[in-house]
Amino acid sequence: MKRSTYVLSLFVLLAICYLQLTKVSGQKENNMWAFGVRAGIDFNSGSPVPFTTAIDQMEGAASVCDADGRLLFYTDGSRIWNRNHELMQNGRLIAPNPSLFLYDYPTQSTSQAAAIVPMPGNNSLYYVFSLEAMDNYEGKVRTPCLYYSLVDMRLGNGLGDVVPGMKMILLDTGMSEKLTVVQGEDCNVWLLTKPIYQGVYYTYNITSAGIDTVPVVSVVGLLSPESYTSGPLVAAHNGSMLVAANWPHGWLPNSHGGIELYDFDKSTGIISNERVLAYSASCRGACFSPNDSLLYISGLPTFSLYQFNVSLGTVAAITASATEVGSSLFAIKASMRLGPDGKIYVANQNIYLHVIERPNVPGLGCTPVNWGVQLAPGSHMLLGLNADIATAIKYKDTISTIRDISMCFRDSILVVADSPGQNYIWADGILGRTRTISQPGIYIVSYQDRCVWRVDTMHVRSPELPVAGASLYSCAGQRQGSAWVIPAPGDTTLLFCVWKDSTGNILKQYQSNRADTLTELFPGRYTVHITTSAGCDTMLEVFIEPVPVPSAAFSADSIVCRDVLVKFENQSGAPVSLWDFGDGTGTDATTDPIHVYRETGDFIVTLIVENMEHCKDTVKKALQVKEFDIVLSAGETVVDRYSSVMLETLADEPYSVLAWLPSVLFSDQSAVSQQFAADTTRRYTVIGRSVYGCLDTADVWITVNPIPFLPSAFTPDGDGRNDFFRLRNWGDIREVREFRIYDRWGKTVWQSSGATAFEGWDGTTEGVPASVGVYFYRLTFRSSDNSIVVLKGDLTLLR
Repeated sequence: MKRSTYVLSLFVLLAICYLQLTKVSGQKENNMWAFGVRAGIDFNSGSPVPFTTAIDQMEGAASVCDADGRLLFYTDGSRIWNRNHELMQNGRLIAPNPSLFLYDYPTQSTSQAAAIVPMPGNNSLYYVFSLEAMDNYEGKVRTPCLYYSLVDMRLGNGLGDVVPGMKMILLDTGMSEKLTVVQGEDCNVWLLTKPIYQGVYYTYNITSAGIDTVPVVSVVGLLSPESYTSGPLVAAHNGSMLVAANWPHGWLPNSHGGIELYDFDKSTGIISNERVLAYSASCRGACFSPNDSLLYISGLPTFSLYQFNVSLGTVAAITASATEVGSSLFAIKASMRLGPDGKIYVANQNIYLHVIERPNVPGLGCTPVNWGVQLAPGSHMLLGLNADIATAIKYKDTISTIRDISMCFRDSILVVADSPGQNYIWADGILGRTRTISQPGIYIVSYQDRCVWRVDTMHVRSPELPVAGASLYSCAGQRQGSAWVIPAPGDTTLLFCVWKDSTGNILKQYQSNRADTLTELFPGRYTVHITTSAGCDTMLEVFIEPVPVPSAAFSADSIVCRDVLVKFENQSGAPVSLWDFGDGTGTDATTDPIHVYRETGDFIVTLIVENMEHCKDTVKKALQVKEFDIVLSAGETVVDRYSSVMLETLADEPYSVLAWLPSVLFSDQSAVSQQFAADTTRRYTVIGRSVYGCLDTADVWITVNPIPFLPSAFTPDGDGRNDFFRLRNWGDIREVREFRIYDRWGKTVWQSSGATAFEGWDGTTEGVPASVGVYFYRLTFRSSDNSIVVLKGDLTLLR
């Protein structure tokens, strides 16, 4: 591995490790509170939801969640419970000793008994601060001591435990009951306390290196030293202000309570600019509005809830703005705290919390609500809430930036880290914020910017020119061409492009670091002017060739006949793309199609041809579809045999006759009429053609009346053949009037009429077989034309 590659890899690895150590918090560390007697409030749903804890505390307490709002642990300063509400194995910080204190535990009645500070730069370690109460036990005044312990969440099977050897380490003695934390400006947290009977404040600096046990001392305070012994020290939410709300002790001379406002410098930890809002007052709680413009105080002469406008410029104006917004029942001896939902919650020494619904609104518009939240069954509160002391500090993350820098047309370039800071170091070991680069590559610089670790990655490129291209051709006179600009592979440089045609007209201008295409171009020459912010400037040219467009043409009759094949011939010299015959029967793509029109009318035939370059042309022609009807009629359609019959043809337009059928009967096949003698019943057909070539056929049926037929002899011998003398062909007989048989002497031997006459004579006379010989018949009948016809003849009877 090359040394430069090794250094770069090591640098990136260290940056990743640092990133893990400075992971951003999810800012939900304050979402679950534990206080009072078994009381708890969960804000993770967006609204306060009561739950039961194991804590048993009169005043101050502290709890902390992880970045996602899951409870980690809570404390009263003397004990630490894990998220399962069990004492940590090493979590009993102080053993009960009521012989030394008024209460079982020395932190049980401390105004601000505990504070939790996540160790800067570490996601697993937490400082737990414990502050004893100011006590007067059996006439002996005891002053509080301040301790700290270290909790490691990796212990106790992930439930956390106090690190062995890091429990109840004395930080200071002779303290008041004031304890709070404020986020610093340089990856640090300030722990603020006040020694008892002294006109100073101590500010301890907590960093990733630990706790600086030498505090920043601020000489500040206008009240009597004994007035600061009890009551909370509360920070504004932006950390720029502090308020000391003091509770007097009757057994201390000169303990008068009061309210004092300060400025706080988060960079240095210095407290300054003390301003007294009330010289003699009994105050248990204090809280700033979310926007830090208003201050709420519980207590004062009437043990009520008061609002001060601390955004006003003078002390006189601030004190004059004091407005009572809650009754004595609302705020007697009450601690208060701003919830994650932007509302202020006030302790009430029972099973309810009061709520200030709109704390940013001056006056009664802040909407105080009595008994706003009921605690979980079996729990209640006494004097204290967590009172902002459990605020988890939100550490800022590593900020990584990536920049593309172009060396276009330059031998070198000066690169500069993005932000002012300190301790600049480049991946190859060079120090300083700026450096001159003469070769393309990846350059990484890391540095500190107050509470931020920055890593700037610069991709210095010597970019290749983008490629300009165009379609090889466009159909002449048509907008089918396209042109484009494609950046070099991997190049993300922002390009400013201006396209122009051959006459200089601007067609398009745009900024992009990706390929872009110009479409719908005529054939011709085009240019694109390309520039970049780094100074690249070039002109590229493309040319789109014109391709001749084929000329669509076809041949076909303009007048055609219905139901007759019509041939279309492509005369374009280019492949057919589409035929449309205009009759809604679909399309065709064959070169010379054949089509049949099933309907008459006027139609538009369309031909589209397309060459191999996809240039198209279209031609349309009108086509008329006609129909020819020929009619054949006869003078008579029912005639006697060998009667003369006249056949006539007729049509609505000029026509000619092509043929007559049966052809053997008609010698002149083109005659428009025919006359002939009908010899039998049959169909006669004529085929005609119009002047447009349309054919049609007509026919007529001629019926020839048949002649009734009687045999000349019969043999009534019972053999089943020719046993009766009867009609063999009825002809046009409608009704038999009379049928008689005579012997040769004229005597009637058999007669019949009607339907039975058709059965015939069986050769008997009065039941006796007649003699062999010659006989005579007479048949009288009505014909089909209602005329009476008589047929006579002789017959021979044989046996």
